[in-house]
Amino acid sequence: MFAASTNPSTPSDNGVSAMLRIKDALPQYDLLVMERAFAAGVGNDVNLYGVSLEGATDVRDLDALPEPFTDQVVKKTLLANVTASGVKPDNLEALALGPRLPNGHQSLLVMSDDNFSAAGSPQINQFLLFEIASP
Repeated sequence: MFAASTNPSTPSDNGVSAMLRIKDALPQYDLLVMERAFAAGVGNDVNLYGVSLEGATDVRDLDALPEPFTDQVVKKTLLANVTASGVKPDNLEALALGPRLPNGHQSLLVMSDDNFSAAGSPQINQFLLFEIASP
């Protein structure tokens, strides 16, 4: 799904960087999950997923998940890819619901920081504002 580094000795990483309860804005989902990936020489890629917990196995009382995990997992649906929206994503790692827009739709803020990078560094602060339009 995400691009991988072409050189195994260069850094690459991917995972969940933020989760937000979204049930009030998108009733078909419980959570909005941001998954990001970075590969040296390729850059960042960020996907936003709607996640439904309905029917998933409740694992809150387990010390660790069994391997292999054969119970029911959550359902996730790709809602947006940040790059496909026309934005070159940086180190995005925060989600927050913003104010309602004049048309009544909920807004969503997606944010990053520059990791205290020195001036001229390729890392930047980003504040992205999206409109949530429920189907």
